[in-house]
Amino acid sequence: AELTPEGAVELINYAPTTKPTGGGYWSGQYHVENLIKNAPLTPEHFRSIVEKGDPTNIGYIMQNPNVPADLVADVAEKLPEIRDANLKRLIQRALLRAGTITVDQMRDAMAVGDGYGISYDIFHYPELTAKLSPELLRMIPVKTGEELKKFLDFPNVPPDLAAELISKHWKQLKKYDLYELLKNVKLP
Repeated sequence: AELTPEGAVELINYAPTTKPTGGGYWSGQYHVENLIKNAPLTPEHFRSIVEKGDPTNIGYIMQNPNVPADLVADVAEKLPEIRDANLKRLIQRALLRAGTITVDQMRDAMAVGDGYGISYDIFHYPELTAKLSPELLRMIPVKTGEELKKFLDFPNVPPDLAAELISKHWKQLKKYDLYELLKNVKLP
């Protein structure tokens, strides 16, 4: 038998209470994660889970393709107050994927200094950039030749930015890669 949305919500809300104390590995987390990411919940069900306030569950909800855009926006408004770095990153990814990230949110996302922040996600999951404006693309730091090649494959890269980045990083590229970039990238 298939799990009803009401049953899924009950299970999702119950699951965090079964975690072992001390933050050790919890084998049930994988199943709860998949349930939250894929459950066909109604907007009311999503809201009830968010209202419980469990950061892990909120992060997983942000990855569910059925989550209502207004709920993502409501959670995003609370982004400055959120202390959980992983939850922030999941929310930022949801905003990038939806194309609804603001300039201020993007600035905050780019300010994270760790090697696995949202910049890492952007270069490794190019679908996150599909809806970004040229203004937001200018905020993404490009540090290496490999990142440059990936960046120039993103849609909406302004020609002047492409030229600036190529002139800055061309020595980090192999000759063939540089030739291909210059041949295929629209420059001013």
